[in-house]
Amino acid sequence: MMKACGYNMMMEPTDSMLLNGIAGAQSCMIEQQFKYARPANSLLCKNTPGLPACHNRPIDAERCCVRPKAAGQP
Repeated sequence: MMKACGYNMMMEPTDSMLLNGIAGAQSCMIEQQFKYARPANSLLCKNTPGLPACHNRPIDAERCCVRPKAAGQP
């Protein structure tokens, strides 16, 4: 699914893809019901909502990602 959504490797390639490409791939994976192992605030469309790939693509933090944990929780 990662390659089908535009990632060029199986881990987030922050050094070989443009931020907009990574944001688009993340949004694509969310649309395909992928569940991220990180909290929603780690997604680029939450941190950099001005990227073109983020426009008109709402992110449901309750469904897309693990819930954030308080400090000290396992």
